[in-house]
Amino acid sequence: MPVTHHALKLCQERFGWSQSVALDKAWCAYLDGHTHTDFGGHFRNYLNEELAKTPKDIELRVYQGKVFVFAQTVLITVWFVPKDFIGYLPARDANEIWV
Repeated sequence: MPVTHHALKLCQERFGWSQSVALDKAWCAYLDGHTHTDFGGHFRNYLNEELAKTPKDIELRVYQGKVFVFAQTVLITVWFVPKDFIGYLPARDANEIWV
């Protein structure tokens, strides 16, 4: 799975991930991550607002307490789910937030 240099740099700075870990997480997020349509309420509104700021070919995937941003299958950036929305995550993801 392709990952931009920007995304690799942010993964290292924000999460301490090596390049190989970032590639593995990107692959898992793309395959197993939740899309904005899997959520409801305020968290879905937050994700919809973030999507509205981006070009149309962008996909957001939520995986292990992080939001992964893909352009088709290329990882562009990753950020933590804001703390206000941790309760909206599926139990599996909520337990693995800091992994």
